[in-house]
Amino acid sequence: MYTIETTRRKCGVWMDHAEAHVMDIHGMDAQEEAARMATIRNEHESRERFDGEGADGAVLGRHRSMNTESVKNARKSEHLHEYYGRLAEQVRDYDDIHVFGPTTAPQEFTNYLRENKTFNEKHISTETTDYISAPQMLEHVRKHFHIPN
Repeated sequence: MYTIETTRRKCGVWMDHAEAHVMDIHGMDAQEEAARMATIRNEHESRERFDGEGADGAVLGRHRSMNTESVKNARKSEHLHEYYGRLAEQVRDYDDIHVFGPTTAPQEFTNYLRENKTFNEKHISTETTDYISAPQMLEHVRKHFHIPN
């Protein structure tokens, strides 16, 4: 009987709502790993407005503006959807995807991937971690996939 050995492509994704780091560390030494870490930023990350900065409402005609929670939430949801879409494009060629980070973003991104048919056959895991440095991210992914140093 012949067996065909297949290698599953693996990546780790550390993320929060502002940025994500995609790491492909399979079969690489320490110098090459840093070059294989891609960073994707949420270009629309919201920020606090300070007094005197101007309104953040939506203009409705010449004299009215609207600044409701539903408008703000819809805008934020649209921006997150765009961010998750760009990140999904970055990880679509991987078979095993480990998503981790300090906020609710990893779980939200995992849900986003599971709603997409392209990711039905992929193994996606999620974990909550602290804010960590780039070397710690790489070490975390190595440990998760049982890859020796």
